[in-house]
Amino acid sequence: MSIQDGTVYVLAQPEWTEREHGEVTVSPVFLQATDSSGKTLRNSPNLRDSRLTFLSGRNDTLVATAELGSTWIRQIQGPLYSKEGILEGYLLVGMGIAETVLLLSYLKWIMLVSFPIMVGVILFISRVFGGSIVRPVTALMLTADRISRENLQERVPLPKRPDELQRLSSTVNDLLDRLQEVILREQSFAADAAHELRTPLAVLKGTIEVLIRQPREPKQYEEKLRYCIVEIDRMGGLVDQLLLVARYESRKSDLKPVTIDLAEIIAAVLERLESTTRTKRMSFQLSFCDRASVVSSPLLLDTVLENVLSNAIKYSPEGSQIAVKVADSDGTINFSVTDKGSGLTPEQIDKIFDRFYRAESATNQHSGGFGLGLALVRRLCVLLGIKISIDSNPGRGTTFLLEIPKYLQT
Repeated sequence: MSIQDGTVYVLAQPEWTEREHGEVTVSPVFLQATDSSGKTLRNSPNLRDSRLTFLSGRNDTLVATAELGSTWIRQIQGPLYSKEGILEGYLLVGMGIAETVLLLSYLKWIMLVSFPIMVGVILFISRVFGGSIVRPVTALMLTADRISRENLQERVPLPKRPDELQRLSSTVNDLLDRLQEVILREQSFAADAAHELRTPLAVLKGTIEVLIRQPREPKQYEEKLRYCIVEIDRMGGLVDQLLLVARYESRKSDLKPVTIDLAEIIAAVLERLESTTRTKRMSFQLSFCDRASVVSSPLLLDTVLENVLSNAIKYSPEGSQIAVKVADSDGTINFSVTDKGSGLTPEQIDKIFDRFYRAESATNQHSGGFGLGLALVRRLCVLLGIKISIDSNPGRGTTFLLEIPKYLQT
């Protein structure tokens, strides 16, 4: 299209006379040519007496929504230039959007009708099936409300479906099992401690009551007071061991591993136990490998070795010999202590690490122990990564074997 002296020349006349520009259909296409001032020079037949809206004062291409009669159209307006680049006029192209308006109208009514129905269906489904979905969570909450220190047997019922709720319920049940074990162990510990303390307290009370019933000789007072001091010392030792066991039962100690020479620790332990071994006229048969060094906690390892050696001395007959052997193995140092005591049955071996447990033979020997040493040894061995095992038969003595890792994993 070109405009010369106010006359519009259509270079492709068939395009202008196409059927779509001559009829008013659902979505007609309108054409209109104007001069630079906006005066209509030519328009498509389907416009008849109507005119597209001219947007004056703009030389760039514009797109806008306008009203044509009673119909809304979308139109584009672009400038027409001569070969010399002079603005000669504008071409306006419009297209009816009745189909779009009609579609939006239908969509509006569809949404107005379908949305309430959809909301109602969703509410119904959530009401019917939502209860079954949240039922396990409700059961979990109710069970948690019922559980207390006095009611530790309650457990969360497991849902039938193997989903996340079932795994959650199973995890909560496992947690409750561990809590119950800890609380029962604490209750047992308190009961056993009270039982062990009751006897020396009763002895002290009875001794003092006998002393104050009537005047006595100074020698008798001195004798009974010395006896009370012995019982008080015994109680103090029991309390110290109770505190030590409770400390390592409640939390993992802050381990500070260093390089340790086992020979030096064993020598220090035997030196501390020398008075006891001298009293019982006992001796040690020592066997050490060339290098017996480990990276571990010196304080805890010293406690373990002292309790094992003290236990062997305590339950061995007078004049006997205890064999102590240190051997190098693959990644571990094997420490074994063999005594010539009365030995243990398999049933006693199963219980030997329980707190306050003492074998009948050991009890009958009046060893003076509290049954806490090996319980402490077991806990410390867990902390230090030490594997402990017992080989014993009645009448043939007992061997404790400790497999000490060369490097403690913290």
